[in-house]
Amino acid sequence: MIKKVKILVLFFATFTISQGVSSQEIDVWKLRDKDHISEKSINSARNYYDLDIIALKEKLSDVPKRIKKGKAKKSFIYFPMPDGSKELYEVFEHSVLSEKLSSKYPEIKSYYATSVNNSLNTIRFSVDNFGFHGMVFHKGSAFYINPAGDDLYYLAAKNDFQEKDFTCTVDDNKLIEESLKEAEVQQRAPNDGQLRTFRLALACTAEYAAFHISAAGLSAGTTAQQKAAVLSAMNTTMTRVNGIFEKEISVTMELVDNNDDLIFLDTATDGYTNSDASEMIDENQEIIDDIIGLSNYDIGHVFSRPSGGGSGLAQVGCPCTTGKARGVTGLENPVGDAFDVDFVCHEMGHQYGATHTFNNSCSNNRTNITAVEPGSGSTIMSYAGICSPLVAENASPYFHTVSITQMWLNITEGNSTCAAPTTTGNSVPVVSAGNDYTIPKGTPFVLKGEASDSDGDNITYCWEQIDNQVGEMPPVSTAESGPVFRSRLPVTSPYRYFPQTQDILDNNLSPTWEVIPTVGRELNFSLLVRDNNTTGGQSGRDDMKIIVDDNSGPFMITSQTTSSTFSEGEIMTITWDVANTTLAPVNAEFVDIYFIVNGDFDNPVSIEQSVPNDGSQSIVVPTGLTSSAVRVMIKGSDNIFFAINEADFTIQQSEFVLDFDAVDFNICNTETGFSFQFTYNTFGGFNEVTSFTSSGEPSGLSVSFNPTTAVNNNDVVEVTVSGTDNLAMGSYSFAIQATSGSTTLNYPIGLNIFSPVVEDPVLLLPLDNSVDLPKKEVLSWQEDTNALQYEIQISESVNFSTITEQGATIANAYAPQNLEYGSQYFWRVKTINDCGESSYSTPFSFTTINVSCVNFVNDKSISIDNVNANTITSVMQVPYEGKAENITVELDISHTWVEDLTVNLTSPTGKTVTLLSGQCGDGQNIKAVFDDEASFLTCLDNPVISGNIKPVGTLSSFKDEEINGGWTLTVIDGVTGDGGALNSFSINICIQGDEPILNLPANNFTVSSLSESCVGNNDGEIKIETFYNLNFTASLLTGGSSAPKQFSTETQFTNLSAGEYQVCVTLDEEPDFEQCFTLNLKQPESLSVFSKVDTQNKVVNLNMEGGTTYNIELNGEIITQTSQSNIVVSLKEGVNLMKITTNKECQGLYEEEFFIFNNSVAYPNPFDSKITFNTRYDNKLITLIIYTISGEKIYQGSLTTDQAGEASIDLNNLPEGIYFATIKGEGIKATHKIIKQ
Repeated sequence: MIKKVKILVLFFATFTISQGVSSQEIDVWKLRDKDHISEKSINSARNYYDLDIIALKEKLSDVPKRIKKGKAKKSFIYFPMPDGSKELYEVFEHSVLSEKLSSKYPEIKSYYATSVNNSLNTIRFSVDNFGFHGMVFHKGSAFYINPAGDDLYYLAAKNDFQEKDFTCTVDDNKLIEESLKEAEVQQRAPNDGQLRTFRLALACTAEYAAFHISAAGLSAGTTAQQKAAVLSAMNTTMTRVNGIFEKEISVTMELVDNNDDLIFLDTATDGYTNSDASEMIDENQEIIDDIIGLSNYDIGHVFSRPSGGGSGLAQVGCPCTTGKARGVTGLENPVGDAFDVDFVCHEMGHQYGATHTFNNSCSNNRTNITAVEPGSGSTIMSYAGICSPLVAENASPYFHTVSITQMWLNITEGNSTCAAPTTTGNSVPVVSAGNDYTIPKGTPFVLKGEASDSDGDNITYCWEQIDNQVGEMPPVSTAESGPVFRSRLPVTSPYRYFPQTQDILDNNLSPTWEVIPTVGRELNFSLLVRDNNTTGGQSGRDDMKIIVDDNSGPFMITSQTTSSTFSEGEIMTITWDVANTTLAPVNAEFVDIYFIVNGDFDNPVSIEQSVPNDGSQSIVVPTGLTSSAVRVMIKGSDNIFFAINEADFTIQQSEFVLDFDAVDFNICNTETGFSFQFTYNTFGGFNEVTSFTSSGEPSGLSVSFNPTTAVNNNDVVEVTVSGTDNLAMGSYSFAIQATSGSTTLNYPIGLNIFSPVVEDPVLLLPLDNSVDLPKKEVLSWQEDTNALQYEIQISESVNFSTITEQGATIANAYAPQNLEYGSQYFWRVKTINDCGESSYSTPFSFTTINVSCVNFVNDKSISIDNVNANTITSVMQVPYEGKAENITVELDISHTWVEDLTVNLTSPTGKTVTLLSGQCGDGQNIKAVFDDEASFLTCLDNPVISGNIKPVGTLSSFKDEEINGGWTLTVIDGVTGDGGALNSFSINICIQGDEPILNLPANNFTVSSLSESCVGNNDGEIKIETFYNLNFTASLLTGGSSAPKQFSTETQFTNLSAGEYQVCVTLDEEPDFEQCFTLNLKQPESLSVFSKVDTQNKVVNLNMEGGTTYNIELNGEIITQTSQSNIVVSLKEGVNLMKITTNKECQGLYEEEFFIFNNSVAYPNPFDSKITFNTRYDNKLITLIIYTISGEKIYQGSLTTDQAGEASIDLNNLPEGIYFATIKGEGIKATHKIIKQ
């Protein structure tokens, strides 16, 4: 009866609307058979229509303007729809041209229309001398109505267009960053009930103008006609662009009064470099400022027509600034919806503050902070169609939630707040994305939002993943971070299934762009709810998080794997793989069972709620669901994960069914019997007698019916079961048959017999007194058929005086969650059923593995460049061996814009975990400990990231890895303009076992010494350097006394005297470690020089000892300073006075004279007693004869020259006077005048 009332009310409402609009409606469209079209402009067009453009313009002449909505007479027009039907729309004029510009070009108009049947169906269209252009939003998809020539129009979907050869860049990274400073990671969306109008100065190159002038057939027209044609094209584009911006961020644009002055017709004088966007972006700013005036517009842009494809360039967040006209869009064919939506909306999106959203890396244009769409992406700020691998060929006409956040913050709090606001009175939707969840891996899930709108607007829901880490594309199921789910169009349903429902029905859980993770990871989602109000859209946003558990799943149904048929009222048994989902952290003790009929996932039929998640359940097939396409869905109660059986099955109608409240019963064996009822239901006027019997009863059990037959619909039958006290404990079944004529229906009845005498459980694993167990070791015990559930207690006390952890489970296993390392625990279990409960079992004891933790610190500061994007690394050397059990990381980073940073930790084996990536906006500085057990990140004040937080990745990925070697911290600053420093980082590594095994290499220490500079100076030194950064202590054990030195990288002992020393190094954390070195610090030797003169070659060979540096002076001039101990010095003829010193004055002075002559020489001359003859011949026997000045021979004797070629003689007895001395020998003959004094 209630349903009938609803139908009548709906009919009345529809009739009233129809009556209200019939007198004003108009139909100007006529479907044309494609066979009667000689040339199809678009081969993939859905339909072609003849348009009575004159009648349309006449009708549009009196439609109300937008600003007078609700006050003027309503106007209704039929428009063609994608399915070939026509739909009635209410139409309003909504001019893109300013009032002054519109009065100058009255033939150029823009409108919007809303379906009278569904306000979500809207049309934005323009009308001018060149026809009708419309963009239709219908049932969540975009379609277009465009001219095909001679009043012929085609209707086509967005994907029917393939205009793609385009590159978008942004003016510079600094401008991207400035936009991001306005777009912190906040849940922000349009919410203030204001429509913002920006004055748009839209210029074009002469090449763009020529394209549209030619298309209009006005190449020979007047300047006014040509400008009108170009302005019409601009109006068509901006009508569509405004339609998107108004809905998405409540922004509209109006062309300035003298915008036609920006339409250039001569390529020689337009001032633009048509094919170079990087030049035009600056040219446009100057041109528009000169013609329009900087204060007379809010945003500027230029359309161009480059050859060979297209390009776009825009400054991020530039409206209202001195760079407000820095936006360029160019395409060789600058018309149609790829141009209007994919390119113009994209570049203007940049100008309003949005950055790229695709995760691919194409032309270095990925923006890391907003790289939330897998592959090329599919929203307006993506690279749909132009950056392989492609998610879509074209962008869908909506912005991703991160783009909306960026633009909204820019136009409300950032650079671009100069728009003229109009209060719409439109309220923002109230949105909830629900709780955060933990789900099993390899398992589909569904998100459901809740939202309300006080204005009664038709809201749409858009669930989007917002993880931005760089990932493999197309995504893979083993990806531990990054986006794996594409964005999809907003829909009226609050649900989004992952993957989409058709893929689930096809048993495909890894379609290319929606990949279910098969590893543990985190997934972050945003729910954006749009109200789609045509006065200026408002949106509400809420975010939520999913943790995919690596130790559970895939959760899947194992029954109904092939096509089968069931009758209404029949018993169906469903089985599934629990896959550890009853254990923490999923904790799904119970599940809900649904039927999905005809693929309607939004309206699943509830079959059973909160049944035990034990892998099997019998259910009664409900009536009223006849279909050949039914699936079973099992969903975690109070969770979002689910499974679908593999194949469709059929439910066929029955003439009669038995309706049971329950078909499974728990009975105590002390009871002699029990009774229950069912209701007899008939269908289709069936009125034959149906009799009731039973079969398959276990021995000792009897079943009776009262009455034994039924005829009438809704007859109630009581079933009495007797003899339950004759049954042993366990599970039994029997069947109830309902027979009428040749039709028999069977209903299995389950019977669980329990005893009030419940035996204590028998514990199994881990064995009593087990040691070295993981903290989350699964505890198990013998399954008891007399159990409905078990209660478990864990205590550190043998008498359970205090309880560490307590839980209940239907399974005979339990995974503890609150245990500590290196602790002894006692555990016991109690069995419970509906008849009684046992005592606790005899406790078992186990001890968790002992872990040893070592902290490693690298406090060497490394700067982060504040000019260029850059990457720095810091390596921590770990000298211990062992398998990692648990790791935490502490970071101290100074940085003025934390959102710029991605921080990764890489193990010695090359495995990488992301600690942080693109979080906390313009907050400053990080001083935090990253720990898997910590809570999720909450951005604070300064430091914006502090305390104990959960990393983006999971540090448990390093579990069981060898810890020995270099651990590398990588800090990626992906944006220019902000910098800082990695001040320090430390790793706390806990390994399995009592103590880590030290494995310092033999060459870990470098020990060097510096001897005493001079005897008695006591300035010797010993220096120790180490490769590993640990807490060392160095001691001098012999040779002197000095306080021990504590150090981590290097230390030295100073002021040491000469002698032998033993230096020993110990490690604070390793009492048994000691490594010693013996060094000998010497006293400096006295300077020693041995010289040998080579008179023939006029050189002296010097052999020097005692110094490290020798200063050689010859005849009063320093000729060299050398560290060589052997050196040859050239001499000049005559006397050479040489002095040699070292850098240590205490080593003394060496001084010697060397004589070089052509033949021989006698010296000194005059002489006192001894005279030397230098012959230049070494080891020669010579004869010496001395004559007086009168020629008298007074001496003759023999001499032998030494190695220097010299021979000396003592002539002390020779009287004073002048003499002549002659020397003779082999090759030698000379006479010298000598003077004795």
